[in-house]
Amino acid sequence: MCFQLEQNLLDHVSWLLQRKDIDIWRDGRFLVQIRKQLASHNNGKLRLCKSWITPKAPELISISPLAIVGGHETCVHLRGRNLNSGTKIHCTYMGGYITKDILDTTVQDSTCDGTRSCSCEIHIAAPSGTGRYFIEVESGFKGNSFPIIVADSAICSELRQLESEFEADLNASDDQDSDVLWPKEEVLHFLNELGWLFQTKGSSSTLEYSIYRFKFLLTFSVENDFSVLVKKLLDILVEEKMSSEGIPAEVSEMVSAIQLLHRAVKKRCRKMIDMLINYYIVSSDPNPSKIYVFPPNIAGPGGVTPLHIAACTSESEDLIDALTNDPLELGLYSWDSQQDESGQSPCAYATLRNNLSYNLLVARKLADRRNNQISLLVEENETMEQAWVEPSPAGSRVLKHKPTSCSQCAAVAARCNNRRRVPGSHGMVARPFILSMLAIAAVCVCVCLYYRGYPRTGMVSPFTWEKLEYCTI
Repeated sequence: MCFQLEQNLLDHVSWLLQRKDIDIWRDGRFLVQIRKQLASHNNGKLRLCKSWITPKAPELISISPLAIVGGHETCVHLRGRNLNSGTKIHCTYMGGYITKDILDTTVQDSTCDGTRSCSCEIHIAAPSGTGRYFIEVESGFKGNSFPIIVADSAICSELRQLESEFEADLNASDDQDSDVLWPKEEVLHFLNELGWLFQTKGSSSTLEYSIYRFKFLLTFSVENDFSVLVKKLLDILVEEKMSSEGIPAEVSEMVSAIQLLHRAVKKRCRKMIDMLINYYIVSSDPNPSKIYVFPPNIAGPGGVTPLHIAACTSESEDLIDALTNDPLELGLYSWDSQQDESGQSPCAYATLRNNLSYNLLVARKLADRRNNQISLLVEENETMEQAWVEPSPAGSRVLKHKPTSCSQCAAVAARCNNRRRVPGSHGMVARPFILSMLAIAAVCVCVCLYYRGYPRTGMVSPFTWEKLEYCTI
């Protein structure tokens, strides 16, 4: 999208001026910046300036934090080049506008490193809800801008992980290939798209937000393990695109094409897997029902499911456990039956890759379902209490489960806590107690034989127990 706008910037700005429903563009004065191009409009005249960035132009390199929580005041740290005295900092949000001049005292208090980059800070009071800010540095017509996302604390915590992309790219050269999205530019593109979606959420502009833009946001979020953000995007997609007849075909095709669950398994994102397999929409039928959008047995290219991918991945017991815990238990009962185009099941994949523990895990969970029981494996030299609460050591194949609130787990925990194990025993009953019982039983047998005497079988053939007699000594 940015490359198309850059190639025909004047045509797109002219189309904006010709819109009859909005007069502000024709009567106002504005600047449009797309990458390295700048278009200005003043008094009905439209001008285009190419390669407007100069070595002395102020430039923002990074902003921390990239996302702020709505309804709270936040101190935002700006880092960039040529943030000299006289440079203006503009902050815009949903019609609001704040301007701050960088004074000499600000520059003196800021820190500069070998890359000739300086830092300063600005306080922002973000309104509640979701949206975006724009931070712009300007000296004349020279400068650039940075988006800041406004969201809840969980989404902000995920988005702040992207700040490292800008810290690692402080000395990026300006002669990079303009047809390639580098990591920093891709993150900026993602933040701009996400901010636009949050800002227009609930308005008519959201309906115009294309499926391809949703596709980019979902793919980028899954690749970076933003599980909370992915759920938010899916909710917006369903809310804005779902009609009385259900989800449109183009939305279903897009979601199937990007294979979110397959990507999450390849990235080994446990939280993302848990969120996706439990994500559902409510049907619009007279009798509403839950429709789970991402079942673990959903087939991709070649008939390969997320179960197949996890089965051939080493050290993925946690992924297998997650995929076989879906609400409909499709993953559990598809382990042996779901086949790809070559006729191989996830069980066969695990066997071929020598991941036999995966098959044992699924078999144990199936036995628990059939017998309505709960299995708990305890390692040697480990107490029952440790098996509930302590995590497995690295490389261990034994699964540990924390106690849940269900009545069965509470009953099992109570029985286990009431039993006191003796060191050196491996079962639920202490070994000294069993040895004592065996000793008493042996004494009883000897006494009985002493009083009853030796058995007499006789010389009959064949031997039968009915003819067995006893005599005194």
